[in-house]
Amino acid sequence: MNRLIFIVLSLCVFTQIGCASNPLDGPLVTLNVTVFEDSGMPLEGAVVTGGFRSKDTGTPAAIGETDQLGKASIRGHVPFGSVRLIVNKEGYYTNTFKRIYTTDRNLSELAPRSRDVKTTLRQIMTPVPLIAKHVENVQIPVKGEWVGYDLELGDWVEPHGNGERVDLRFRYSNKFLGYRMNEPKLSEGIKVAKRLTENRGEEWTEEKQKHFFGKWSGDLEISFPGEKEGILAVTESNGYLAESELRMPHLAPEEGYAASISWNDVRNGQFMPKNGNGFFLRVRVRERNDQILEANYAKINLRPYGTAHDGLRFDPRGEVSFSYYFNPNVNDRNLEFDPKKNLLQNLDRDEQVKLP
Repeated sequence: MNRLIFIVLSLCVFTQIGCASNPLDGPLVTLNVTVFEDSGMPLEGAVVTGGFRSKDTGTPAAIGETDQLGKASIRGHVPFGSVRLIVNKEGYYTNTFKRIYTTDRNLSELAPRSRDVKTTLRQIMTPVPLIAKHVENVQIPVKGEWVGYDLELGDWVEPHGNGERVDLRFRYSNKFLGYRMNEPKLSEGIKVAKRLTENRGEEWTEEKQKHFFGKWSGDLEISFPGEKEGILAVTESNGYLAESELRMPHLAPEEGYAASISWNDVRNGQFMPKNGNGFFLRVRVRERNDQILEANYAKINLRPYGTAHDGLRFDPRGEVSFSYYFNPNVNDRNLEFDPKKNLLQNLDRDEQVKLP
């Protein structure tokens, strides 16, 4: 009898039919997926793959293909509350949803349920070579003063680096708010950190003590040296797709750039306030009679749940991290990057940008 029950449960997992009451596999969930093109038209022939999980058999995949209306439905058991969903089609960038949550407090834990998912696949159009670099936890050289950054050379401008032309400027201020731990833990932590610092031949200072163990609040500003240069925030409302390989639109807009942007009262451990999910930049503007004759365009990619190679982050102790893409061709707004053709050579592994 026990063997018969085991066989029935196994069949339920692989065929994904009935058996919604199986406590080992969780509730049966149907994902109703609708896929669109950039134009807003339904996309036929997109492959939809759901990684449904079973405590007994691992991760069986459910696969569907969208019809003329761009719709496909897949289903499976979900014991842990979420499903990984992948949508792709040849000629388009892949969309990956790390978690489609399926829990519902108003339903029985084992009751069948469904979730509707709408998504847009961006077409692979004209990937081009760009200057692309990931800057990770780099200290802004001076506090309280504007410091320029050269996107083409990938460095702070002189005298703080080898950069030659100011494309954008950073300025920060910060405030020490006290220590993050009580006195006994702080004393023990200082002993260890001091010993490690002195073993490296460096002097332990109160400034380092505050840096390592302190609570900080900081403000960050980004501005530009020329008129009509600026920054444009991209959110889900104007074209950001967090699940897509190509998260921002192919082309930088011609208008809508602000002269500056700022983040205030950023605390330790915060990712970043929600000014935008990504940013377009217009730099190196040359104008005549209030008309733009020449400009270069760039983007900074940000993902709310990003990895070490995504985003714009600010540590209130004065460090910034950001991934940027710069098109050196004047008046070319195409920022669809070919990761195999980075124009910035000899980058360290942690400086390389792998997404378009």
